[in-house]
Amino acid sequence: MNNIMNYYDYLKNLVNQEIECLSQEGLLPTELDYEKINITLIKDKNFGDLASNAAMALSKLAKKPPHEIAILIAERLSKISEISEVDIAGPGFINFRLNEKFWYSRLKEVLQ
Repeated sequence: MNNIMNYYDYLKNLVNQEIECLSQEGLLPTELDYEKINITLIKDKNFGDLASNAAMALSKLAKKPPHEIAILIAERLSKISEISEVDIAGPGFINFRLNEKFWYSRLKEVLQ
């Protein structure tokens, strides 16, 4: 990971890569707008570290309910080694927790 890239960008890229895989597998359309997808800090740590609005941002173009898209994305994110937990909240927010491996690798970059 480039030292200039912050972890929000890094995680957004991970989310976008998983969406791209879903598109290649035919589970989502190939023509999607990634501009509205974001990663935000969750204020209440009981719900996770970060959240993504990806399912809601893609819903209209994908012609699928946000919750259905959130399930597809969450299943893929749960297999990423740096993510320890993934949950779906509300209309389709994807909440996730990052594990120690993620934070240790970021700390290593800072120290270098």
